[in-house]
Amino acid sequence: MIARHPETGHLGAAAHTGYLAVGQQVPWVEPGVCAVVTQAITEASYGPRLLNLLRLGYHPEEALSELLAEDPLRESRQVAVVDAAGRVAAHTGQNCIGAAGHAIGDGHAALANMAETSGVWTVMANEFEGAEGALAKMLCSALAEGHAAGGDLRGSSSAAILIADHDPALPPWKRLVDLRVDDHDRPVAELGRLISLDSMYALMGTGINAIYGGRSAEAVRKLLARALYKLCQEIE
Repeated sequence: MIARHPETGHLGAAAHTGYLAVGQQVPWVEPGVCAVVTQAITEASYGPRLLNLLRLGYHPEEALSELLAEDPLRESRQVAVVDAAGRVAAHTGQNCIGAAGHAIGDGHAALANMAETSGVWTVMANEFEGAEGALAKMLCSALAEGHAAGGDLRGSSSAAILIADHDPALPPWKRLVDLRVDDHDRPVAELGRLISLDSMYALMGTGINAIYGGRSAEAVRKLLARALYKLCQEIE
């Protein structure tokens, strides 16, 4: 799944599969540019090439159409892209292994192929639209609902998520969230755990930076919030 957060403008891509290390080739993001997923008979070059075209000012539909036109195996590909303005383009080739399809919404797209149940993509899109909070948690929630509704017919092995800021002035490699579960019997649940853990460490990092910046009151607030978060996790 790919999305632009409607409030923060953050860009994200998340994926789950019954194959090893889905984070290697499927999700791609760049701050202030776009988020991409490329799957089915995966051609990883769609990721960096779409990032480059959108960096040059292409509309997502124009960029995706240009790359598909050059690809003799386009009917075996499944690709989607969302840009910093929330514009979306998606493609599910006719030769993708069924069940396969995609659903496009306002600033997001959900895709699935080799799914156990037709319409999983719609379930994911609906869950995302009803979710709240940080983009990472919204995307992970959508993955979880898609998996529960009949995800990869091969089972469940790996999951990954990338989140980037809305600011194009940031370095292309800068990530807000960059997490992978390469081999696990419950990868989506594990990804959710890591997202929560990542949030806690980010909060702690903000507090430490505030200490070094001489902002002691802010540091106390952040570090107390981190301690409270950890206590709540232990109680659960």
